Amino acid sequence: MRTHSIVIAAALAAVSSSITHAFTLNINQPAKRTYAARIQLESRRSGNDDSASDSLTHLQSSIISRSTFLATAASASLFTTLPISPAFAENDGETTKVKFVLDNEGVESAVTATLHKSWSPIGYQHFLDTVSTSYYTNCPIFRVIPGFVAQFGLNPDPSITASNSKPIKDDPKNRSNSRLTLTYATAGPNTRTTQIFINLADNAFLDGQGFTPFGELDALPEIYGGYGEGAPRGKGPNQIDLKVKGEAAMANFPKMTRIKRIEVVE
Repeated sequence: MRTHSIVIAAALAAVSSSITHAFTLNINQPAKRTYAARIQLESRRSGNDDSASDSLTHLQSSIISRSTFLATAASASLFTTLPISPAFAENDGETTKVKFVLDNEGVESAVTATLHKSWSPIGYQHFLDTVSTSYYTNCPIFRVIPGFVAQFGLNPDPSITASNSKPIKDDPKNRSNSRLTLTYATAGPNTRTTQIFINLADNAFLDGQGFTPFGELDALPEIYGGYGEGAPRGKGPNQIDLKVKGEAAMANFPKMTRIKRIEVVE
């Protein structure tokens, strides 16, 4: 069984009884939180907020950076391993090619991606079903953190976002979050909906935490990243505003790369 070494801080029992405190700890404090709590800070709170309450999703922008996470976690000097299924073969059954057509302030570009059913059967089908409804048309790539992820999946029409908020079940751990893979954002077990990460680096620390890639871009497209993290921590749009106000909030960030459409090509 292939394994990935991950950092786990002590006091697992403390997190279960005081998870709210774990969410609000200062990132400069010593590495006392568990790996799971860090993942919730680093990724889930900044990822899919569809199943969380407003008070919880408002914490999304209070994430720690990937570099801070890795540096602080390394100082904990406590290591263990979690198994990940070794299903990394490229010739792995059913695949589908899709094309992302992007718009950067009127300049159009395109990049293809290969979707792998065996990596994430439920996520694979859910993405194709969502694409078939043109859900991602004109969606912005609203969160770009160099060396970590680019994120999209909120429609300019809040009613469309809401009508596609039913979560899907998790998939088995079949593929690592390597650079250029596509993986659904998640707020916990069985909470994937429409928001997606493009992994801009090898983010193996996301493995085994519900982030199961379902496809891979053939190349890194040009994506505007000047806004960075979302407000209030960064200069980018607040996810709750985007979800509730849609285009009215998106219009305040005109340089965001937009997805003109996603189409199946083979």
